[in-house]
Amino acid sequence: MSLLWPDMKSNRFIFVFAPFFTGVFLRFLVASILLVGIIASSSISHAKAPLDDTLTRKYDPLYIKKYRKYLALTPIMIYRDFTLGFEGGRGEKGSVEYSPNLLPQWGLGVDYNWLSFELTSSWGVNDEEPTKGKTSKLGIAGTLTLPKWNAQGNLQYFKGFYVSNLAELKTTYAAAAAEPIYPHREDMSLITGRGSLYYMFNSKRYSHPSALFVTTERQLKSAGSVLLGVTFTFFSISADSSLIPPSISRYFDSSHFVKKSGYFMLLSNVGYSHTFVFQKTLFLNSGLHFGLGPVYSGIKSDEGGATNRRLDAGATVELRVGLGVNGDRLYGGVLTSVVSTASTAGEESIINNSSYLLRLFVGYRFPIKFVIPILG
Repeated sequence: MSLLWPDMKSNRFIFVFAPFFTGVFLRFLVASILLVGIIASSSISHAKAPLDDTLTRKYDPLYIKKYRKYLALTPIMIYRDFTLGFEGGRGEKGSVEYSPNLLPQWGLGVDYNWLSFELTSSWGVNDEEPTKGKTSKLGIAGTLTLPKWNAQGNLQYFKGFYVSNLAELKTTYAAAAAEPIYPHREDMSLITGRGSLYYMFNSKRYSHPSALFVTTERQLKSAGSVLLGVTFTFFSISADSSLIPPSISRYFDSSHFVKKSGYFMLLSNVGYSHTFVFQKTLFLNSGLHFGLGPVYSGIKSDEGGATNRRLDAGATVELRVGLGVNGDRLYGGVLTSVVSTASTAGEESIINNSSYLLRLFVGYRFPIKFVIPILG
């Protein structure tokens, strides 16, 4: 039995970038700029807080600027793309693939001192394709910034998927011709999370938080650093019944009738990240990270039997590229990352996968004269 999650294809990669050329992106950009502009001009413009942070000098002020006494508010738009696939009796062409009805998640990020937090969701906005059903989405993320360490975590929830490769199924299985255009599974839900802790060897001159668009820091001159750390990832998908459509279930062995599966990975990571600064405020960041460690996975079938569990070795490769502008008050940009994961389970693997993220944002730093309890 093989569960291929997700299967990134070139046509879906192009589809993710399509919103750049639609009114959705333009509406987001204009609304965000107006929002931060109105708030800034009406309530904060007369504040006289100093721009430099003098609380600590464990960094080179010629390379890094910190905004510990500022409250940063950041409107965010996020696209996440992935596919869940279940391989059948006729190899890759016979696999059943599920995808969420792709819709941008909107939200707000809040950064202050050493803590960053953001919340995103589709908020009931229904710009989805009706024939593919509805997908509910919710995302939570947080970042903890210390002088030489950076910790990040995120949790994502999706409910409602549709069969995204029905054309291939109709060609492979004659019985699939009777299926509707996009069979939808409202009972199908996915929870996935990721956390990481990195040590920055060149934390004196390189700001890893600013490369991840944590707005409490700013890179003033080009610099980079080797990073060493640990990462954990978990993934869980479940449904009320087998995820194989009934009309083609006879082509699958009963062990393929999965209704719940998941995995947990704990990896040691090493990588390098570099930020190039142009004209003081423009920047380009790129990072590459490798991870290796154990993977614990489990699969529960629709037959009511025991969960099949196994332990394997896993590896990940992450490529991240970010581009934006970062001034003393106003900032914005775009961040994209691709994470590819594999394990030694081979055909029995449920985690041979790749996932794609696109993050758009624009925000403003507000100087404040009071100290927020605990965070101060």
